[in-house]
Amino acid sequence: MSVRVVTLNLLHGAPLPGAHRARLSLKRRLQWTAERLREVRPDVVLLQEASAGPRHGNTAALLAERLDMACVYARANPSPLLGLLRVPPLGRRFGFEEGPAVLSRLPVVARRVHRLSSPLHPFERRIALEVVLEGPQATFSVFSVHLTAGSAASRRRQIAALVEAVEAAPHPNPVIVGGDFNADEHSHEIRLLTEMEGWVDSFRHLHEQAAGYTWGQTLAEATATAGRRIDFLFSAPAGAERWEPSHSALVLDEAFPRSRSGVLWASDHYGVLTDFEAPRRLRNCSE
Repeated sequence: MSVRVVTLNLLHGAPLPGAHRARLSLKRRLQWTAERLREVRPDVVLLQEASAGPRHGNTAALLAERLDMACVYARANPSPLLGLLRVPPLGRRFGFEEGPAVLSRLPVVARRVHRLSSPLHPFERRIALEVVLEGPQATFSVFSVHLTAGSAASRRRQIAALVEAVEAAPHPNPVIVGGDFNADEHSHEIRLLTEMEGWVDSFRHLHEQAAGYTWGQTLAEATATAGRRIDFLFSAPAGAERWEPSHSALVLDEAFPRSRSGVLWASDHYGVLTDFEAPRRLRNCSE
């Protein structure tokens, strides 16, 4: 048995300076995203920058409805502290929120939200959304993660909190972790994960030489402009077992068909798809 997982940053298009095109194109981008995901038929979709607001509703729920999948969403930003600080452009009057989400064809057993950033940070909140699913053999957790684009030091602290959350999963089965880590694969932050025993970067595990760039796509550019790989799907072990990646590829890495509205891409990120085979014992693992 295998589980097909996709991770994708949706590019929320918040009503902020510089996000005009992303905001106006969100409906079209969601339609294209749903069409492409329907073709590849994932069992689980890990979303980042899923948004909710009066203009478009909840984008994760809209995608889930079009794909006939269950939806679990957690608000990350704006931080609730902004409301307490009464900052009108970003607080209670903002009329917009965003966060991670998980869409699933597998039954949802439970959900948990893990705080990754400091609770005292007034401007952004970084969380990991854990959803426990009924898998082909047993229950297992998936984590949708979106780390800060700020300092590397902050990302290292958030990764430490993420590892603690993964290791505290309430069942003894391997875990799948994915999302937008805002760090390249050779950065110290990502090496904190890939150098841990049993953790596997699924795309790189199967494609040693491929660039696999996932971020930096200009929405209105006809050609591919992504130049960094910052979106990952990891297999994280439990005891002597892990999900074993058997196939991995980029998805939503092409522009829409041309129209009178011009060129458009689903997001400034490409998605990553991995097929994970049911958990198996690790090689060279001490008993």
